[in-house]
Amino acid sequence: MKILVIFTGGTIGSSVNGNYISPDKSAKYKLIESYKEKFGEDIEFVTKEPYTILSENLGGVYLTKLIKSVQEALLENLDDELGGIIVTHGTDTLQYSAATLSIALGKTDIPVILVSANYPLDDERSNGTNNFIAAVEYISKVRRGGVYVSYQNTGGFANVFDAGTLLRHDIYSDELKSLRSVSTGNCTNSVSAENRVNNVRAEKHTSKEKYSAISLSDTSPVKMIIVYPGMSFEIPGEDIKKILFVPYHSGTLPTDSPKLLEFCGKMREKNVEMYICGVPEGPQYETAKLYGELGIYVLGRGTDIYWYMKLWIDTDMSITD
Repeated sequence: MKILVIFTGGTIGSSVNGNYISPDKSAKYKLIESYKEKFGEDIEFVTKEPYTILSENLGGVYLTKLIKSVQEALLENLDDELGGIIVTHGTDTLQYSAATLSIALGKTDIPVILVSANYPLDDERSNGTNNFIAAVEYISKVRRGGVYVSYQNTGGFANVFDAGTLLRHDIYSDELKSLRSVSTGNCTNSVSAENRVNNVRAEKHTSKEKYSAISLSDTSPVKMIIVYPGMSFEIPGEDIKKILFVPYHSGTLPTDSPKLLEFCGKMREKNVEMYICGVPEGPQYETAKLYGELGIYVLGRGTDIYWYMKLWIDTDMSITD
């Protein structure tokens, strides 16, 4: 089986130099070397490197390069040589790229799996190698098309999550969480080839998809507003076309605030669309009654990161079209 590994940098492709962590051209190949040392030469790895950055520097230009790089590999796989694609990525913006690829690619014939590391690979605390091994095992054993993220939380197995369901990291935490508590599967990372993938709830997809060219502006036309007590609701610049409110955990906004009412009025005057995510189904608090009157559209179930990237992609594509 052949697997394409797309390197983009991040901690998984970095090393410690003095007091700083920096991208290291040689570090990324340690993943492939580690896999071969444990499991032999049964997998043929081919590599690609569209860019190398620390992921906190991610913007629309890099996201466009990533989408194009993966789409080209999928479209060129006419002879079905590839069993899957692994994208190495930094943890800081992992959820954003994962959501972007899940939106841009949709259902794929082969798995596309993002892997990252909580520490550089030379650090014994790093989960990077286990994340990579789990991705390879998922590709070779399960082969379910789609976009996923392989990640090992502390004390557990490397889970394979649906890419569009990931939540932002908690502060001071390396743990990765999903909107859904059940991941697609988990891997033991055992050397035993007979017991590498456990508890997988998956079926193989075989449908072919056409992939639209997506070109993102480097600066997003979507402003994400995370609410907090006493906020002033600053009016954005003319480059902002859509607003995404990230509410309190009950799906609420401070609708008694004159600042919010004034803000929404000005956005309507400017024809800036307003959306809110994270509003649970069922009975709502009375503050939610004003959303329609204020011109705020309630989005369906999904993370704020997913909806932010969906609105960004839709806006840029509508401007281009």
